[in-house]
Amino acid sequence: MRRVRDFHGHYQPRIPISFSSFPSSSSLSSATIAKDRCRRVFDHVPTVVVNNAEWTYSNKPSLDVTDAEFDRVVDINLKSVFLATQAVLPALIEAQTGGSSVNVSSTGAIRPRPGLVW
Repeated sequence: MRRVRDFHGHYQPRIPISFSSFPSSSSLSSATIAKDRCRRVFDHVPTVVVNNAEWTYSNKPSLDVTDAEFDRVVDINLKSVFLATQAVLPALIEAQTGGSSVNVSSTGAIRPRPGLVW
C-alpha cells in the first residue's frame, strides 16, 4: 500500500470482501456491495480486483480430509476468485478502460507440502 500511495501521491483505500460464509448467496452480495462502495469511494468503477483468499484444513493425511473440509478449500481458494472477478467484470466492461485481476497464490502452488496442500 505504501508503494501505491507513493506512486499516486495519496492513499488508495482497499475495499475488502469476505467469502468466509461460503457457500452462501451473501458471498456474491458482498462482492456486489464492495463494487458499489468502490464507485462511491473512488467516484468511478473499479479497475482492479485483487483475489487474496486462502484457507486450508489442519495438516493431516488426505484420507482423513472430510467432504466439508475439501468443499471449504475449493469454495474459498477457487470459487471466491471466480465470484469476486465476476462481480467486478460488468463494471470493467462498462467503463471501457480495461482493468486488472490479480490472483495471489500460496507458495504451495509451486512447492507443496505433504498432507497440507493439494
